Order: sequence, then structure tokens, then C-alpha cells
Amino acid sequence: MGRLVEGKGFEMLIEAFARASTHQPDLQLAIIGEGPLHAVLQERIDALGLAARVHLCGHREDLQELYRAFVLATGAFSL
Repeated sequence: MGRLVEGKGFEMLIEAFARASTHQPDLQLAIIGEGPLHAVLQERIDALGLAARVHLCGHREDLQELYRAFVLATGAFSL
């Protein structure tokens, strides 16, 4: 969840998911957010054959419900 920009770690998350899903084929990944990397991320998802299991969901309002399964993949975080 976050803006789809460089430095947020979405590329790393997709690569890690690809590895993990070889051991756990029923895994699903939803990436919440919008931004300039959307097309690049979708291309990588397609290239890895993950289009049925990795979903770029865009903007969502129901974030509170989604926090139950939240992964922070960025290398640095500050407020």
C-alpha cells in the first residue's frame, strides 16, 4: 500500500512474492495505490506469470480493513 514510485520497494516485494509463491502456490498479493510505476509493475507481474495472483488494486478507501495483512517493503521510512 502506497504511492507506486521508486524507492517504495514494490519491485522487491513482487520478486519476493514470486519466490515465496513457488513454495505456497495459493498465495495472493494485493498492491494498493496509484502512481507512475503502475505500468512497469504490471509488466513485471505479467513477465513472472503472476497476473492471476498479484493484483494492482489502485486507490482504496477501506484501508482499515486491509491493515490486517500489511507489508512495509520500503528500505527507509520517515514521518
